[in-house]
Amino acid sequence: MKAWPEAKLTTRKRYRRADLADGRLSNIQCGCLVLVEAHVAPPIAFGAISAGGARRARALTLGRTFGAAAAFVAAKAHGRSSRAITQRDNADYRAHNLSSFAEAQSFAMKLRYTYPVKSTLVLTEHWAIRVGGIEIAWGLTNQLATALQATISLGTDDKPPTVKKSAKPGVSWDVDLGIVGSHGEVERAVRTIWGLVSLFTTIDIDFESVERTWIPETEAEKDALKISRFSAGIKLQEDAPRAIGFDLVARAMLSSIDAADFEVPLGFLRRGMRATRDGEYVDAFYSYFFFLETLYAPGFSSPAKVKAKLWDAKPVRDALISMRTTLPVAEFREGKGASLLALSNQQILERLVDVRGELHHHALRRPGVWHPDKPSAYREEAIMLGDIVHKIARDQAFALMFDARRDEALMSSAAGAGALTRIRIAAFELTPHGERELPPVTVTLPAVAISTAAVDATNRLLRDKYANTNVEIVRYELRSEDGETVYASWRRNYPK
Repeated sequence: MKAWPEAKLTTRKRYRRADLADGRLSNIQCGCLVLVEAHVAPPIAFGAISAGGARRARALTLGRTFGAAAAFVAAKAHGRSSRAITQRDNADYRAHNLSSFAEAQSFAMKLRYTYPVKSTLVLTEHWAIRVGGIEIAWGLTNQLATALQATISLGTDDKPPTVKKSAKPGVSWDVDLGIVGSHGEVERAVRTIWGLVSLFTTIDIDFESVERTWIPETEAEKDALKISRFSAGIKLQEDAPRAIGFDLVARAMLSSIDAADFEVPLGFLRRGMRATRDGEYVDAFYSYFFFLETLYAPGFSSPAKVKAKLWDAKPVRDALISMRTTLPVAEFREGKGASLLALSNQQILERLVDVRGELHHHALRRPGVWHPDKPSAYREEAIMLGDIVHKIARDQAFALMFDARRDEALMSSAAGAGALTRIRIAAFELTPHGERELPPVTVTLPAVAISTAAVDATNRLLRDKYANTNVEIVRYELRSEDGETVYASWRRNYPK
């Protein structure tokens, strides 16, 4: 069979006509704006593709039926004259078998969702974690998190993807991404991980650009699979990388099911943090307030009732107390910030509720009404409310992430991945007869290799162990399990 040369569509370029010879793209009549670069292997050429009944299609990769060629096309038809790239119409064309998976004797196929990530999250170590039937893993580029993958096994009630020639004018193919009963659970788990990890660093997960990859487990499934991958574009953002211990991120991953009810409030917090970073303080204030309202005053619109509900909530009162010690001192030393801090905690809360009313009800003739292009007028309120909300989120998230079940799950996950590190502690106490070595203590940590974080954690464990005892530690060493390598040492200095 003749080898067809690859044809290439270039981004954001309108095509009127192309030559038919030697398998090049043919019969292109405009009305189709190609948004994404396409690589097409003739004799099948793609233009407007109907995905799930829509008139737009995103990146499509065909399976065995169409070879390994990738077609990354997003097209939009315009009116009756819109004829996208059409399939080659000649006597050699053979209809492709687009039958369902009924012939497959078993249904063991997996589906992997790959979500593009833009973040400052640096992981020097990581491993896949399974929670709630979902295997979750990070994709790294030079240790920087650039993707989050969630893989599930499809059930017997799920419907695999299909593609067939379209009868619609201007549309070459209809793509049906199938039915995945657990899709909602996957997305909710990923969004919850997003919110929890956002407590430690800047991270954005692009749900619009998720890539779906179907992974057949049997020969029958391989033969029947017509679409192997479907994806979309990526939105870019730049931020300075920030290294975080994988144990924190792993705890967020392991908490994603139990913390699922916290996903929406975390979403408001995350959006508020992003808006604050971008200087959009009105948007930030709204997001932060929705966090409070969702948790402590759901469905209430009366300012008086909202104030009462929020003040009755102990986490809110505790966060107001904490806020006074964590706000940036220099920015609240004078002016509006100082005036706000001069109020009592209850008055501050009432002021924040009143601000919600000011922003919600806009009137051009009202004196001093806020301007959409001057969000800095509410900078202090947004920062103050953000601090309150962040305290509440940390307390609730940490209660889940650091409970005994998560400790056990983390160690089990690390053991299964071969990611356990053991540190031996050699400690010496002071006795009337001089120094005496205490019984050695071996600490097992969820880490691939020795790191500063692992040494710090071991140091804290030792100090906590002897904190309320009569033992006076004069020196200790953190050694490898065989005792041959010393990672760190400490000695008490006595005045001469």
